[in-house]
Amino acid sequence: MLFNDTIQRNLEYGLVGTEWEYEPADVKKRLVRQACKEAFADEFIDRLPHGYSTIVGDAGIKLSGGQRQRLSIARSIIKKPSILILDEATSAIDVRSERIVQKALDAVSKGRTTITIAHRLSTIMKADKIIVLQKGKAVEQGTHQELLAKEKGVYKALVDTQQLTVTSNQLLKSQLPEVVASKEEKFSPTEEQFSSIDLVRGADLDARTSPSAVGSFRLFLWEQRHQLRWYMVMTIGSLGAGGDSS
Repeated sequence: MLFNDTIQRNLEYGLVGTEWEYEPADVKKRLVRQACKEAFADEFIDRLPHGYSTIVGDAGIKLSGGQRQRLSIARSIIKKPSILILDEATSAIDVRSERIVQKALDAVSKGRTTITIAHRLSTIMKADKIIVLQKGKAVEQGTHQELLAKEKGVYKALVDTQQLTVTSNQLLKSQLPEVVASKEEKFSPTEEQFSSIDLVRGADLDARTSPSAVGSFRLFLWEQRHQLRWYMVMTIGSLGAGGDSS
């Protein structure tokens, strides 16, 4: 979570509760720049007109998803933690940004115990141990190569399905088992794996959706049909109010 403040101030919040919380401004400035360099965030910050004094906007809205992630990574390592826990660190960004963020994650993981929880399999091959969770239970564990050797294993099925588009990956996210530490960018499930996913509703919506304004309005009326009587009351009231004012 980024706050409507400068990049410098956002990263300084990572020092709260540490031995550097009340250090002079120049010390904090040095720590912020060091953390940004480790997280590859300095690469885009240096190109901003106001650099570290740039206001990021509410929730970092003025930055891209990958830029926000790199700032968040920098803030998490500025206190020099010995353990780093990453929960879905690349789930909300596109594939191109994911590669950049993944480089940052690889860099900041060096010399630290890192636990990554993810559905997107993007760091899995470098993990010392991978634990596959299904319905809250650990069903498999081992290295990338060890798990791939299991012909009918859950992990191998996940890797095999990594030929799908990012959109399909997001659709599967709630259905597939979680993986602690992950890699790859895409999924391409078999027919059996798709059977548990309700695609009918999405297909029905696509059939009704039209790119034209008329089609969009029809879709709106269809989805709000149970409120039509209130819309009629408001329309008649608006006409009456307009008639009185004229």
